[in-house]
Amino acid sequence: MEARPRFPVLRAARIAAGLAWGLSAIHRERVVYGDLGPGRVVLLDGDVPRLQGLDAPRGRDGMRLRSGLRVPGDPGYLAPEVLRGEPPTPRSDVFSLGCLLHAMLAGEPPAGRGSPEEVARTAMLREAPDVGSLRFWVPRALRRALREMLRLDPSERPDLAGELPSRLEAAAERIARLPWYRYA
Repeated sequence: MEARPRFPVLRAARIAAGLAWGLSAIHRERVVYGDLGPGRVVLLDGDVPRLQGLDAPRGRDGMRLRSGLRVPGDPGYLAPEVLRGEPPTPRSDVFSLGCLLHAMLAGEPPAGRGSPEEVARTAMLREAPDVGSLRFWVPRALRRALREMLRLDPSERPDLAGELPSRLEAAAERIARLPWYRYA
């Protein structure tokens, strides 16, 4: 997924819904992505997202923090539990998906920018800012789903096997019916 300052709200919602459906299928196969970030997503024609790198060996690439902990990807997109060195779970992927959606809407991941250590510390300790405070025309339903995806406690995050992909898709469909949102 190419780096951009911000995506139009409708485009971001559609991409996030597509990613949620893709991750849901991967999780049904009992596979966890674990290091989902912008470098693992390619947008095909029509903004159809494609996940890449599932066959890449984990643990070799990544980043070593000053604490000595090696994290498998960009700390700005990793779940707090993964940053603490715990194994990733499907709900870790939900958090990473939330980080991607936040970055598409706000221009940066929820933990912001800075050194890898600063970003990791922020991601582990502080709830993500409400994207509505950074971009006021994000619909309430999309903001609510995003807030739930970015909960620090994995047990409080929605499950991709549940209703999350449908909720994101429904939010995108509602946005598409409002002509002025296409350009927001």
